[in-house]
Amino acid sequence: MNESNREERKEEKERHATWLELFYDLVFVVVVSQLSQNLNHDISLSGLLSFIALFIPVWLAWIGATFFATRFDTDDLGHRILTLLQMMAAAAMAVNVP
Repeated sequence: MNESNREERKEEKERHATWLELFYDLVFVVVVSQLSQNLNHDISLSGLLSFIALFIPVWLAWIGATFFATRFDTDDLGHRILTLLQMMAAAAMAVNVP
């Protein structure tokens, strides 16, 4: 590794999760918990397929928001409002899973 690459790496700051992002993750933990409880009550092929069908959109929503936050690292008011709206949608999913 040459000297300029070492200096660039030292200047880069490590990104840390904000409190809003941590709370966002917690909301999705609740959704996955509700899905797993639903699977626990119906251990069959149809229960498993139902779990997979509901888990995939939840996982894609979470991973998309995580990739966006990591890639663009915006922490402005618009991003926070959209994150809160996404959390409300995820909470609605958690309530309506059973």
